[in-house]
Amino acid sequence: MNNSEQICERKLGHKILLIGKDLCYSQIQNEITREDAEISYFPSEKFNEIRDLTDYNLCILGCDSFLNESHYREIFCKQLFRAIKSGVTICVVYYNESLSSNSIGVRISKELKLSTPSKLQKVIHDGKATQKEFHSFIERWGSSMVGFAKVREGEKVICKTEKAVLGFSAKVEKSQIIYLPFYRNVLDKNELKEGFQSLIDSLLTFISVSQTDIPFWAKENPFFTEEKSLLRVCLNLGDKN
Repeated sequence: MNNSEQICERKLGHKILLIGKDLCYSQIQNEITREDAEISYFPSEKFNEIRDLTDYNLCILGCDSFLNESHYREIFCKQLFRAIKSGVTICVVYYNESLSSNSIGVRISKELKLSTPSKLQKVIHDGKATQKEFHSFIERWGSSMVGFAKVREGEKVICKTEKAVLGFSAKVEKSQIIYLPFYRNVLDKNELKEGFQSLIDSLLTFISVSQTDIPFWAKENPFFTEEKSLLRVCLNLGDKN
């Protein structure tokens, strides 16, 4: 890692929240670590232990989180609107979860007027990533029986087949809302850990690239040496898109 990349990581200081009955596995608790991030795990039934979503800059949750916790589901939705105004990225992951009206993945899509997930006729294993940041993750863990017939204007496709969209992102106020397929093998601890690490790596890279729309005055007049280094890295990332 070069000096500029190290500066970027130190500046970011990510706080990542994982929520959901199928996300908080005891066998990987505290085993997914990053030098540039603090990662917290909470099953949805313990959502009351979380102060507020705005304390984090990335929240990853299972599509069927809060399925049987209606009270916490409503609290989450209330906090969601504060979170998107604060720039918190929300990522909903799924494989073959319930898509009832109580599904938080369905609820978020309706609250924010995004494309709504639906069940496919079979599990899709050959989806292709259309955003390079997700190529490695989708290739290994991007199987799903949940998809989208089409995406709405302004939504960016992340993974698709010829007949269906499997994942997308949407800019909502200051936030990115991301829907991603994620097959989690709960019987293999190492596989599960690697899957989460790859997902987090992909998301943080995608977020970083998405935030490189730098105003003209900032390109012309960076004030300090570290700012120049950060600017150079961001511009190089933008040029590669």
